[in-house]
Amino acid sequence: MGGTDLLRAPTAFGGRLLELGVCAALATGAASAAAAPSRADDLQALERAVSEVSQLLADAHFRTARSVAEASLEQASRREGAEAGLTARRARLHVLLATAQVALQDDEAAHDSLRRALELDPALVLDPRTTSPKLVRALGAARREGAGPPP
Repeated sequence: MGGTDLLRAPTAFGGRLLELGVCAALATGAASAAAAPSRADDLQALERAVSEVSQLLADAHFRTARSVAEASLEQASRREGAEAGLTARRARLHVLLATAQVALQDDEAAHDSLRRALELDPALVLDPRTTSPKLVRALGAARREGAGPPP
C-alpha cells in the first residue's frame, strides 16, 4: 500500500494505527510534554488568538470574536506568565474583546475589558485613526478611574 492508500484503508486499520500512535506517544512521554505547554507555545497560542479575533472583527463576526477572545483569555489566565510578549498579547486580546463588546453594545463589559488591558499595559494607547471613537473614549474613562497613567 502506498501512502495515499493508507489514508483510504478501512476504518479498523486506520483506528489501529491511531491506537498504536497513541501508545507510542505514551511510551515516549510525548503526551506529558504536550500537557505542559512551554512559554513559546503560550505565546504562539495568544498570537493565533489575536490574529483570529482580529479577523473575526474585520468580518463583523462580533459574537464569535467575543467568544474566542474570552476563551483564549481564560486559557491564558490558567498559565500566568509575566513575560513581556505574553502580557502584551493578553492586553491586546482584552482590547479586541472590548471592541467586540462595544459593537454588541455591551459598554460595561467593554469598560471592564479595557480596565484589564490597562492593568496589563498601563501605557496602552489606541490609534484614534484606526480605532472606534467610542472605544478610545472608553479607554480614557477606564484610565481616569485609575487603571493606568496617561501615556
